[in-house]
Amino acid sequence: MHIALSKDPASTLFRHLDADLILTAKVIAYQLQRQVSPQWGRKAPTVAYYPDQDNVPTGAYQIIFYDTSDVEGAAGYHDEDGLPYGKVFGDVSFDYGSTIMTGDFPVCRTACHEAIELFCNPDVNLWVDKYDGTETPHELCDAVEDDNLLVTVGSHVCPGSNFVLPSWFDSQAQPGSRFAFMPTIDAPFAMSENGYQTLRSYDDNSYTQIFGAKYAKHKKAMKMKEDSRARSNLLRRGSREMRKHIIVDPAPKTPATPAPTSTPAT
Repeated sequence: MHIALSKDPASTLFRHLDADLILTAKVIAYQLQRQVSPQWGRKAPTVAYYPDQDNVPTGAYQIIFYDTSDVEGAAGYHDEDGLPYGKVFGDVSFDYGSTIMTGDFPVCRTACHEAIELFCNPDVNLWVDKYDGTETPHELCDAVEDDNLLVTVGSHVCPGSNFVLPSWFDSQAQPGSRFAFMPTIDAPFAMSENGYQTLRSYDDNSYTQIFGAKYAKHKKAMKMKEDSRARSNLLRRGSREMRKHIIVDPAPKTPATPAPTSTPAT
């Protein structure tokens, strides 16, 4: 698997940010090759950034950076159209005071989130039985979505994405198991205080969403709106669901907030 990052040729927001996008590719490569792949027992993909989209290799799984979100409030999502792909949007982060590497909603963290989920669920069609009458999508980052995981790449400390481990999907996992790379949860199917889950009922195929204790109220409303779109998408395309990383805030923040200060993950 090769994951190719590039920017939309029409982009103005990312036009002069190649250095940050190259660093983003390095953060994704670090996470997938040194963190995700060893924990999940999968062959690590290669990752590269291509300043010219025309140079992206045929067959690569692309993650493309766009100026403007094509789904209200979505900072990014991954899906499949012949080949798996991801989209990351600058406006949702930049409008609320963040940059690629800093702020509450850094673009790099969104890109890592989508890359990790694309890597482990590329066909966007995997669900896991919770043995309580519901199932949840096989998505690695949603339950720990806003955990403040940092990754050190060279001299740079960068925002990455926390992710759950295989034991998280095992309702019979042994007590004391590790359930997330950054250990913010302590049981199967648990969420960190800023995470969320989508659930589908076996009884009537209905959907609900549950949220961590500190999940922002304004984000809950947008998640519900986006989940209704996901359900329509699911019915249209069988068992595949578009997964989105949503950011919504009542008003843009200015100036940009400082970079996260938690201990870097290595």
